[in-house]
This record gives sequence, C-alpha cells and structure tokens, in this order.
Amino acid sequence: MVKLLPNPIEKLSNLMTLDLLNSKIQELPVRIVKLKKLRHLFAEKVSDPTLPDFRYRTGVCIHSGLEKLRDLQTLQALQVRDEGCVRRLGELRQMRSIRIWGVKGSYFKGLSESLRQMEFLSHLSINASGEEEILQLDLDGLNWLPPNLQRLSLGGRLAQRTRCHSYLGG
Repeated sequence: MVKLLPNPIEKLSNLMTLDLLNSKIQELPVRIVKLKKLRHLFAEKVSDPTLPDFRYRTGVCIHSGLEKLRDLQTLQALQVRDEGCVRRLGELRQMRSIRIWGVKGSYFKGLSESLRQMEFLSHLSINASGEEEILQLDLDGLNWLPPNLQRLSLGGRLAQRTRCHSYLGG
C-alpha cells in the first residue's frame, strides 16, 4: 500500500536493488537518480484487473535524469510520458532487461535508437499506450533490435501485422 518514497531515498547510496512491485507508487522522486549503484529497479504494478491484457499492468514514471543511472541493468517497468523519455533510455547501456508501458507509435523512432545502444539487452517488452495505438515497428529488417536479444514481447496493435505473423511463424 506504499504510495510514495521518502525524499531521503538518496541517502541509500549503496542500494543495488529497489523492489516496488505492486506498490501504489505512480512516480519516483527526482532524487532516485542519485542512487548511482542501483542495478535493478522493479516497479511494475497492477493498474486495473478489468482492463485488457496490455493495460492490466503499468510502470512508474521517472523524472528526467533517468539516464544518470548508468549501471541500471533491470528496469521493470517504466511508464513513458513522452518521446524524450524513450530517447534518454539510450544512455542506459548496461541494460539487460526492460519492460516499457505507454508507448505511442510516434515514439518508436526514438525508442529504436535507444534500444540499438543497449548491446547487452536480452529481454525486451514494449506495450502500447492504448487499444487503438499502433506500434510503428519495422518488422522487415529488425535492425532496431539489440544484437543479444533473446526474448521480445509486444503488447498492442502492429502496423505490419501480416509481415510480423509470417516472420514469427517462419
């Protein structure tokens, strides 16, 4: 039932894992970016069990400065607010696993540029912001995918559905 983190969270300078799963926290405090040793941030939560699958869960919003957490390896889950947020993700080059909620089709160019910089990324989950939102993925070349990706999960509508279906089936 925790709804917010106290501002003195920054004093936990050696904290490596912060587990806020299923808390009521909507937004992390600005000072979270001072946790330079943070490796794993778990903040996914159930928003409303009556919503469709890809909107059933959400993440937390993080103020600008997320890119300062350069040693972060796990981020589950981030609720994006704007394209600037997904562009800053590219600074998190140690990322191994990330789950992103609230993605709009127009964000995909910035998101793909960020993902290409995450050479260690092995698990990726991208979820659309709504039922009508179309994820503008280039499924032909898949050049936007990091080289070590082992698991990809997409939630939402795809613009090139037939090509995606044949790629996944073939």
